Amino acid sequence: MRFLNHNAYNTVDAYTGCCPEGSIAPVAVDSTEVMILWANGLTTNPIVSPFVQIVVQAEDGTLLYAPGTSSAFLTANGADTWDNYVSPGHVDGACAGLILNGAYVDTKFGDCTFQISDFYEKEPVRLYASEVDLNGDPCTFTTLCVVTECQGLQANGLGETILRDLTLSESYRQNFLATDFRIREITQGNQIINSINRNALYYRYMLQHNVPRFNNPSSTFDNDQYMLEIFSLVPLTTFVNDTAGWLDSCGVCEIDLYTCDTVCIVPIAFPAIPTYNPYNVVSCY
Repeated sequence: MRFLNHNAYNTVDAYTGCCPEGSIAPVAVDSTEVMILWANGLTTNPIVSPFVQIVVQAEDGTLLYAPGTSSAFLTANGADTWDNYVSPGHVDGACAGLILNGAYVDTKFGDCTFQISDFYEKEPVRLYASEVDLNGDPCTFTTLCVVTECQGLQANGLGETILRDLTLSESYRQNFLATDFRIREITQGNQIINSINRNALYYRYMLQHNVPRFNNPSSTFDNDQYMLEIFSLVPLTTFVNDTAGWLDSCGVCEIDLYTCDTVCIVPIAFPAIPTYNPYNVVSCY
């Protein structure tokens, strides 16, 4: 959302008709219809819709996806699209809901120039939902609850990140990656880029060595630190075991293991994210 330079806001409403004439007490309506109207308002918004996938859960537990969802996906998940929903009326004690999935595919060039002005995004999309009154006050209603099933996680080990670490390492060796594609081809910069699978996830192994220095030009205690990073598409089990045995024998060395957070398994399936942003497609005639 860098083109916005701020958060994107979208307020949607749902009109279900007026109460019967002469009626004082409000008449309960099918909450599924309310959720469908809200979902339509979000999916038809040109700014918000590219950042979210929506599933409506009807009062009877049926899952309703956006119109246009493939029939094969719907059949596999026992679901339907909400434009086919026929309301049976409200059932006392039952309620419907919305399931929002932050999912955004950016439009980008196939090959980065690696200039200073180039941008590389890793932060996940964050969604905040709340019910507001006619004045926009979110604190008036307490009946609608919003639960975060899975927090967005920042990915580690992306091929794009590994490639940038590699180009930085090569720069320390005075082997700079040219930002001009023609010069990059001449200086064999393409071989560096092609050595990394930018769509893959990598394992990262780091060996750090400290050399205490009691005397240096600043007359302060300091350590020289050397870091060797090894990347692999598969776990290097033999390397880890041999290295662990070697370090254990020294008695003062330490091994720190960093693992991924527990993966949050969402019981609701979502269609595959498109490989492009349909709002940025140019048609040719």
